[in-house]
Formats: sequence, structure tokens, C-alpha cells
Amino acid sequence: MAKLISKSLVLLTLALVGTVANAQLTAAQKANPTIAAIQKAYNKISALTIKNNGPSIKNEFARLASPGFIYLDKLENEFDLSYFQAQLVAATKTVKKCLVCTNKIVGVKASANKMILTVDSAYSMTLNGIGKRTLTGSSRSYDTWVKTAKGWQLRRIQTIKEAAKINGKPIN
Repeated sequence: MAKLISKSLVLLTLALVGTVANAQLTAAQKANPTIAAIQKAYNKISALTIKNNGPSIKNEFARLASPGFIYLDKLENEFDLSYFQAQLVAATKTVKKCLVCTNKIVGVKASANKMILTVDSAYSMTLNGIGKRTLTGSSRSYDTWVKTAKGWQLRRIQTIKEAAKINGKPIN
């Protein structure tokens, strides 16, 4: 079970650097300054992932996360921020070079103090180790942002689907 959980977290970690091009946001949503700022934060995480900078990715999530942050993998196992951050740093150590890494907001459900964003991610990277191994994948998550005294903060990431391949072969 722990191996499955770790693999799921590593895949999410790596997928937190991805995009699918079929954005479905309305013009008003795209123009919303809060959504634009959150997309900019996702873009920064993607850029840090391309640089394979685990400590900086960890720090960026610390800056964005609200107290009580949780991550739910696609099996609905729940993890706190410190465990999630440790998995982020560990995942970067398995990467030789990140080729593509993007996150894109493709849907928004908003109220005055809460937003649930649908985020599509995609990535491609070569892995450390013997021989050339290329990891590619994509995921979709529902990311919950809440308005706090510090501004909008990330409260929860729930992965709803993910797929990954190494050298073209699916990872179970």
C-alpha cells in the first residue's frame, strides 16, 4: 500500500508541472485577476520543476498552502503538507532532465471565499539510472483555494485521474 501511495504522490508531484491545451475558461474567468494570479503561481511551479529545483518547489507550496492543506491521491488517501513537500523533493531526485512541465486551469467553480479549480497537467522527463528512461504523463485535479486574511491560499489538491508511461509503457 505504501509503495502504491508513494508512486501516486510521485506521479502527482511530477504532474504538477503539466497542461492540456483545451482550456474551457470563459473570457470573464480568464480576465479575473485572482484566477490569473493563481495561474501565474502554477506557471512558477512548472518553471521550478523544469529547473528540477526541489527545495524551491517545496518553498513555493509552503507559500501557497493554507493551514490544514491536504492532498488526496486518486485512491483518496490523504496526506498533509509536510509529507506532500517531502514527496516533491524526493521526486525531483529521480529526474535527470525535465523536458516539459505545465499546469493549466481549465475550469472554475467560484463563490466569494472559495474556488475549486480544475487543473490539467502534463509532463515529460528523463529519469536517472541505467539506460535512457523517459517518463511522460498527465493528470487532472480539483484544487480548492480559499480566501484567507493572507489572500487566496491552496487548501486541497484532489487528483481525480492520472496516467503515466515509462518509455511508452503504462505504469499501473
